[in-house]
Amino acid sequence: MELFFTIMSKLVILTIYIAIGYGARKLKILSEEFSNGIVKLLLFISLPALILNIFLTSFDRSMVSQGIAMLIISFAIYILSTPIGYITARLMRLKRDQIGVTTFAVTFPNYTFIGIPVLTSILGEEVLMNASFGNLACSVAVYTLGMLTISKFGNETPGKKGLSLMAEKMLRMPVNYALLLGLILAVADVHPPQPIMDTLTGLANLTTPMAMIYIGATLTKNDPREILADWKVYIVAAIRLIAIPLVIYAVGRLFIEDEMFLDTLVVGSAIPTASFCALFAKEYGGDDVLASKYIFISTLLCLVTIPFVYITII
Repeated sequence: MELFFTIMSKLVILTIYIAIGYGARKLKILSEEFSNGIVKLLLFISLPALILNIFLTSFDRSMVSQGIAMLIISFAIYILSTPIGYITARLMRLKRDQIGVTTFAVTFPNYTFIGIPVLTSILGEEVLMNASFGNLACSVAVYTLGMLTISKFGNETPGKKGLSLMAEKMLRMPVNYALLLGLILAVADVHPPQPIMDTLTGLANLTTPMAMIYIGATLTKNDPREILADWKVYIVAAIRLIAIPLVIYAVGRLFIEDEMFLDTLVVGSAIPTASFCALFAKEYGGDDVLASKYIFISTLLCLVTIPFVYITII
């Protein structure tokens, strides 16, 4: 019971951050431009600082093998989840431009903006290294399998330009460079001066509140009444937020002895639909309105489902 209240208190904090972002955007304290600026701050500064900081302060060589295992297993999960999303879309008898969007929504979590902050809040910063490799697997899968899934059923195809865009997007993600640099510095046992470390720590501490405030601001873009009336979003959210994580736990406990590793896999899979669902749908002719609904409702419901999933597996 004590653990339940500990987890709930942490999620209440995240919820308050989201509410602040929602209220600030509704009251026009935050502009659209400033909200977009938060994304760049997270992607280019605070998230890379967070990853570098954990490598430079908590690195253990044994973590590298765990990280690689996390990378491989996470990518395998996305591959295996894709047909689940496709079958779900077919059973729901959706239109063609909704099939790829629904498959994506079931398969890919918002690992960067919600996954990492939630994992570190619930499980502690010791999981961040594994989470960094999990985020890398998600990034690679989203920009390859995810993009191709939506474009296959959309009105536009990536073509050579789109395929080169995948590579370009991957190369432009600073978190991946932070992961590589952190590994190099940690293995070489290089320790930057204390002022640099303190700066990294300060920037890293911005990640969770800023990410949640941004999520709150994005929720204002949708009409809740229209979304809540669409039955499809609840089916997809239930599979994305509850079914897949519990299946991963049921199978994982048979083969994985490290509880923290398994918890990271499970909680990392209980994260709402990635925001790229709407972006790719818009770009490649998928139903971007439905994609936005999936993102909205799964983000809203995760505040209840994440503690449910975690309490279930402990």
